[in-house]
Amino acid sequence: MVHMTRRLRGRASAARDDSGLIAVIVALFAIVMFGLAALVVDLGVARDTKRQAQTTVDAAVLAGAGELYSEAGSLQVDKAIAAVKEYAAANGTPMSDWASCVGTPPAGNQQLGSGTPCITFGGIASSGRPTSVYVVLPARDSPAFFGGIAGFGGTTISTVAEATVEQTVRDAVCGLCILGSGSHRVQNGELRALGGNIRVNGDVDLSPNGHVSTDKEIFVEGSVTVPGNFTPAANQGAGPLADPLDAIDLPAIPAGYPVKTQPCGATAANGPGIYFSISGYTPTCTLQPGLYVVATPVDASITVNATAGVTLYFVCKSGSTVVPCSPWTNPADRGMLQVSGRLTIKAPTSGPTKGMALVYDRDNASDLVPGDQALSVTGTIYGRSVTMRAGGSDCAFENSLIVVRSVDINGNGACLGTTYLASQNVPQPMGPAGLGLSK
Repeated sequence: MVHMTRRLRGRASAARDDSGLIAVIVALFAIVMFGLAALVVDLGVARDTKRQAQTTVDAAVLAGAGELYSEAGSLQVDKAIAAVKEYAAANGTPMSDWASCVGTPPAGNQQLGSGTPCITFGGIASSGRPTSVYVVLPARDSPAFFGGIAGFGGTTISTVAEATVEQTVRDAVCGLCILGSGSHRVQNGELRALGGNIRVNGDVDLSPNGHVSTDKEIFVEGSVTVPGNFTPAANQGAGPLADPLDAIDLPAIPAGYPVKTQPCGATAANGPGIYFSISGYTPTCTLQPGLYVVATPVDASITVNATAGVTLYFVCKSGSTVVPCSPWTNPADRGMLQVSGRLTIKAPTSGPTKGMALVYDRDNASDLVPGDQALSVTGTIYGRSVTMRAGGSDCAFENSLIVVRSVDINGNGACLGTTYLASQNVPQPMGPAGLGLSK
């Protein structure tokens, strides 16, 4: 009995030794598994943070690319940069982070405007018009919630994106754009445009001795008479033409802009201002550069030199106040221009009225009568509600983008023509930018 008891005690002691070893192994395995689980959780958080950051930078760069050009085709770098930052701020990237942002843009990219090394522009040709936006989002830290126990201290997330901008001119570029519906009378006269398409809403009424020509193309929404007198052949049944300058801002009249009555001369009493009436004509009149707001009919029966950078803006009035035009405005209260003398005008080449020569309130339904070789314009003629008339042997050829409601050419030898140079005019609008992520 004694011997048997000793053998059982030996086996129990061995079992107790084995159970202690198992407990140690289980504890070590639990520590390892806990560490792995912690790493999985923290890496998952880091991956989610990176996904959110990538989504933010993708959307931010597209927002910036969408603002890079205005509807009128003007480059607006600072607006694009602001769009990038504002979208990123709305998704968790403080504005202050951009100041310390460090980025390495692709070769050839440039930092423009108020940008940072993390917002750059690429594809800049000699025109200075970029075709891509590259954004490096300020770095985000993804902390280690549990991994620190296993020596994992978190990670820094950095994401980049690039968007390309492809622009096309909305509709075809037109040198002569006629917006009104109905029939536009050319009869035995001539309508000509060089350097740009002729686009016409409505119909064109042409007589056997009349002619319509361009070195580009002719698009007519409706139908034409005497189709053989169109060079090249008119594309009839074309889609309607929207006002190509609908999105541009008309000249802003500064607060306190002076009211004047005598535009001709070099003194402070002459020159730019608001004209509710005009007096003091001289046989030869020279206009100082700037914006002339005209709220009265003008018959330029003298020789006027306005080549120093002048914009004539024809508006409507009520008494001594400029008011929006309407179809019911009394003709005597509308600014309009008839030239029976000689007017030579060149639009400003810089500033807010760059490229604008003769501009009408969009609802000013006055006429524009250029006279017989009496009007010479370099810059845009814009009158969405205006009818441009030529009669008798009147023949006017301009260096302009002409956008009017209608033309009325009446008389053998009467003509209206233009040579369109984009650099001398208001930019025609770019179509909706084709945006795409390239990186």
